[in-house]
Amino acid sequence: MSSHQPSPKPEGTRLRPRRACDECRKRKRKCDGGLPCSTCVRYEYTCRYEYGKSERRARAAPSASRMTPAERLPPTSEHASDGPVPTGGIEQQASFLEREKGRFLSHVSSVTQARSLGLGLELPEPPRLHSFGYHIGIRKEPESLLSIRLPQLLSWDQASSCIDVFTSVIHPVFGFMEMDSIFQRTQGHWQGQLEEYPFEAVITGVIALGSLFSNRLGQEKELEIVLHAKNLLDDPVISRRPSQDLVVAWILRTIYSRATGRPNVAWLQSATTLHLIELTGIHYDAARLASSAEGTNTSTHDDSDLCARITSVAQSLHIMIAYDYGKSIIQLDSTIHHHIRPRQGDFTLQLSELTNKISTGTAHSDPITNKAQLLQAMEQLMATPVDHDFLLLARAELCFAVHRRLHILGLGLTRQQTKLIVEAGTAALPAARRLSAQLHPWWNVTNALFQFVCVCLSVGTTETLTHIQPTIETFELVIQHFNTHLTQEAFSTLLLLTSACQGEKEKQANLLRLAKGMRSENDASFRGQRGQGDLAMFDPQVASLFDLYPESPFIDLQTFFNI
Repeated sequence: MSSHQPSPKPEGTRLRPRRACDECRKRKRKCDGGLPCSTCVRYEYTCRYEYGKSERRARAAPSASRMTPAERLPPTSEHASDGPVPTGGIEQQASFLEREKGRFLSHVSSVTQARSLGLGLELPEPPRLHSFGYHIGIRKEPESLLSIRLPQLLSWDQASSCIDVFTSVIHPVFGFMEMDSIFQRTQGHWQGQLEEYPFEAVITGVIALGSLFSNRLGQEKELEIVLHAKNLLDDPVISRRPSQDLVVAWILRTIYSRATGRPNVAWLQSATTLHLIELTGIHYDAARLASSAEGTNTSTHDDSDLCARITSVAQSLHIMIAYDYGKSIIQLDSTIHHHIRPRQGDFTLQLSELTNKISTGTAHSDPITNKAQLLQAMEQLMATPVDHDFLLLARAELCFAVHRRLHILGLGLTRQQTKLIVEAGTAALPAARRLSAQLHPWWNVTNALFQFVCVCLSVGTTETLTHIQPTIETFELVIQHFNTHLTQEAFSTLLLLTSACQGEKEKQANLLRLAKGMRSENDASFRGQRGQGDLAMFDPQVASLFDLYPESPFIDLQTFFNI
């Protein structure tokens, strides 16, 4: 007997017949029974097998005798909804995702309209996703001006040492890359297996940050690397096709700008990063989207975790920058997935949890409600455990930013709020000392200290003013490690503000002393004239009360008589 002859069926068993999927059944097309079937793959339908399930559920439903005639009708094509049904569940999914091109588009976009119509009309070759008629087209798009590759700018030893610094110092806080894969791809890049420009932008950002936190390259060479990264990210050809590598490179650029540049630049770059994420669609779970045939790809569990990390880090970085700078905050779609898998020695999840405590919505019109929400955010921030010095400083920055918003409301401070501010600031002091001793130039080493002194002066109570001296002493220690124009400028400003506050307090004290002296003279004159009958204007019983306090010139008569 031939070995290809099928084996006999086991007795008592029956092979399940192949069923047609719902879309093929509705359109009366041949279905191969796959999931998804070939027809649904071709026309980008959402392949489902719900028809049989509905039959099984119907057994538990009321009997046919109690159903209306319309309910007893089978789900044939005659009873399907009128009009053509476009791509795989446009009504349910409402989006196109092209993984290979790094492009995510909603069906409300004009770019998707032609393809949606073609799919709905079941064209054998529906129009591609393209911006048909977007403009007249009388000018050509500019060409790339890039002429140099990164291996021409520095040696592999220099590059690898900077990557090691990034991996050990920055990656634990901003863990949005697989550093083993990055290192291997970078090594191949230097060995002649040149990667595409977007990945070179990633390498450049990693090396620039590694140099910043170690000074391995020196300022001149580091600046050359930074400018190369800028040329890559601003290149008109590279920016035409957003990709995951391009998003990662922009996150790195934002971190470097926040640590070295101006607030408006860092905020703009963080916002650009989020817009790139929205363009690429990496913040969405691919399983929930209808992917186009041009870019169909299945995300693995690891890919999903990496996409979540990229999105979360970009969002957290943007919130920290925007909230501190007092600018608007961009929020990605509510369907974003934030599920980050914990990793050993990784603090990315704690970073995400911190920034998630900040309310990024529109401020409520009622100041009382605003105050309650802000105070709740501050309480939640301080209740969030953090285990990295950078995050201790970041938590303090966020608390101080909340305080500034509470101060603007002008409703006064509660004792609980003051306690939380002091708790955040005092926890930041040793963290700043440790990071500066390690020569790690995190931006909040100085920013958190400066803001803490400003908050203490603003509150102006004994509880807060007692923390100014240790904070200024910590700032002096930071200057010993980072003696720059900016640290000296900030320190001089703190001394100026502290001196001004001291002068104001002394002025208030002098006024109190003056009031005390005038009152003492008045009371002495008053007691010298008591025998002359000037107290006759008072009731004798009231006048006799002053004899009980012969040495107390501080009696407030208005308080005493309750008037």
